[in-house]
Amino acid sequence: TNVPHQLEPLLARLDEQRQVQTAQSSAKTRVGVILGGYSSERHISVESGRNVFEKLAATQAYEPIPLFLSLEQGQWAFYRLPMNVLLKDNADDIRTKLQHFALTPALRQIQHEARAITEAFSEPDYDFYPRRYTLADLPDLIDFAFLALHGRPGEDGELPRHLAELNLPYNGSQPEAAELTIDKKATNTFLQEQGFHVAKHQLITAPEWAQDPDAVCQQMEAYPGYPVVAKPSDDGCSSAVK
Repeated sequence: TNVPHQLEPLLARLDEQRQVQTAQSSAKTRVGVILGGYSSERHISVESGRNVFEKLAATQAYEPIPLFLSLEQGQWAFYRLPMNVLLKDNADDIRTKLQHFALTPALRQIQHEARAITEAFSEPDYDFYPRRYTLADLPDLIDFAFLALHGRPGEDGELPRHLAELNLPYNGSQPEAAELTIDKKATNTFLQEQGFHVAKHQLITAPEWAQDPDAVCQQMEAYPGYPVVAKPSDDGCSSAVK
């Protein structure tokens, strides 16, 4: 386009500053914020992941990359989300959008007409489309994995164990500790054996309940006695607490 000569020095300085910013961006640590998943707490995971993404995006040291974890035919898939998908209401909405993703004609026109701006000022590898990766692809994509997952397969140590095998650093406990603490009964037993005081507890299995609920209730009245807190023994910390 034709630019008035009075603006040429200003545009030159802006372009110079943009090049400096681009160089600084390439030196940032790439943090894959892994969110979503398929546990009962997947919606809370999305909220956690978005919060982490927002905080990291405001820094000069980190480049956050939102990665939505999905289970497809027994295999993990990691989707790098464009911003409009990341901001969907919950994990199920994101997954539905990934399965039926399409740009509307209006968005395609905006994308085409704004190409010069987006190519100049957005991240070099930003994509308007979700991009699918496997677990093995992650070392080439990110430098660090921030696990914003709730429940399995993050808090049970399964994903951390695979990340360790790929030499990818991550936040959180070692896999062995996570494998223990995802099981509330096993955790209480372990702590008790180490001399810690723990609340009275009892494990009720699904077959026991299905066979005779009244007998289970009578057993609970005898031990540990009311009032009681009931929660799944092997899910996330706040799932289905009664």
